[in-house]
Parts: sequence; C-alpha cells; structure tokens
Amino acid sequence: MKGEECTLSSDLWSLGIIIYLIFVGKTPFKGRNDNETFDNILEGKFIIPESVPLEARDLIDKLLKLDPS
Repeated sequence: MKGEECTLSSDLWSLGIIIYLIFVGKTPFKGRNDNETFDNILEGKFIIPESVPLEARDLIDKLLKLDPS
C-alpha cells in the first residue's frame, strides 16, 4: 500500500491476517468501505474478539504490528 518492498515481515503480517480470518471469519481491518479498510490497515486499527483463544490473540497481536522491529 505504501509502495515498500515486500519482506519476510510482509509474509508474517499476512500470516496474522490468515490466522485472524480462521478464528473470526472476517479480516481484521474490514471497514465500511475500501477507504476505511485502507485507513484501518495504515493505522493498525483492529480488535481481536474475546472469543479468540488467548494464545491465538497473542500471536495475532504480535504478527499484525505496523513496525515489525
């Protein structure tokens, strides 16, 4: 989205999206429209429901960091 090079961090972030999708049934950054979705991604805004097991919530939270360092 920012035109940056894809790295291992990009792959790990994508893994976080997939794990979230498995547990919740939708993507973590889904907005009311494309612009809101893009804003949510760029701002790192998402909520992990309490129904997601604690270990999975921890992993998702760690994988979906905006700054992987």
